[in-house]
Amino acid sequence: LSEADAAAELAAALREAAAAGSSDARRVAAFRAGGMAKGAGAGAARAAEVRGALAGMFASKKAPGAREAAACAFEALVRGLGWAFEVDALELFPALVSAQGDTDKDARKAALKAGKVFFSKASAPCAKLAFPMLLEGLVAKQWRTKEGCLKLMKDIAKAAPSQLEQSLPAVMPTMMEAVADTHDKVHAAAVAAMPGVCGVVQNAETQTLMEVFVNALTVPDKATDVCLDRLMEVTFVNSIDSPSLALMVPVMLRGLRDRNQVVMKQSCQAATNILNLCLDSAAVAPFAPPLVYELQKAAESDSPDVREVSVKALDALQVGLGDIKASEVEAKAAEAQRSIAAHAAEAVQSWGLEPALAAHVARLAASFEGTARLSPVSTALQAALKPIAKS
Repeated sequence: LSEADAAAELAAALREAAAAGSSDARRVAAFRAGGMAKGAGAGAARAAEVRGALAGMFASKKAPGAREAAACAFEALVRGLGWAFEVDALELFPALVSAQGDTDKDARKAALKAGKVFFSKASAPCAKLAFPMLLEGLVAKQWRTKEGCLKLMKDIAKAAPSQLEQSLPAVMPTMMEAVADTHDKVHAAAVAAMPGVCGVVQNAETQTLMEVFVNALTVPDKATDVCLDRLMEVTFVNSIDSPSLALMVPVMLRGLRDRNQVVMKQSCQAATNILNLCLDSAAVAPFAPPLVYELQKAAESDSPDVREVSVKALDALQVGLGDIKASEVEAKAAEAQRSIAAHAAEAVQSWGLEPALAAHVARLAASFEGTARLSPVSTALQAALKPIAKS
């Protein structure tokens, strides 16, 4: 067949898949298209305008069968063309992420399988570009999309552990938000995915603590102090890498936000010990802003012991950052804190709250102190509400 003839047959197979009346028929037609693409090459796929065809199928709001067929065809083309399909696959990946939360069960199932195959076949640079898109799905408004992306994350941990390990510093904050999600199914999916996600870390000493890490990350109220104790007991032979820090830092931050000064002290001590074992400043840098913010708050604690150990932890962080100046990180953290405080004060003034209501809102804000992204906002709101509540 000429390239033009192959492209015509490929386009026809995709149309057949979209119009098929059953899941089996859609999958057969989609994989026939994938086989044609493999035989004819990427040029035929481009000539058939595969990317546009699949985008249209994914966007078929009133045709769940077409959306299922799009996911099946995506999988088949990834299998058939491999790296030659990566450019198109990345363009289509946001649609595949959205399909993880499709209202149709068969479309969701096909999208989940396609995502798993994509990450198992993708090159490391391609996977690195795709992970941020997947994380967008984890913070989507629709709970089904969050749940579906968490299920995909669980499968990726098995199918592409090395790719996931390298992206763990970006993945873990979003995973922590999913664990704290108020929707039961999202929370359950995050808890179910966490052991596999954490398990991709290859550092030998970190692996020995895997169970306590998973407990601390999924039930922080009950397991943070236990994890911090174990963390300080372990003798690390290997240098601590970025994926290991991705598990350790959320536990430390949770401890620093705890109102129990003993737990705060444990967190500072653990941070000092761990940061002294980090030989790569680039591995430390992504975690510096939240650590600086929480350690500076701890340095203002009422407890002299907490203040003392927090200063030591800040010093260890500065050493760990090496050529990356801790003062620059501190300045950025302080600038962000001032911006949040200014916006909080402006918002509170516009509300016109009575003292009793202001006190109640302050208590509500305080309940978010233990959460990753809302802790700075919580602190700023409480500070802005305090004068009104006392008036």
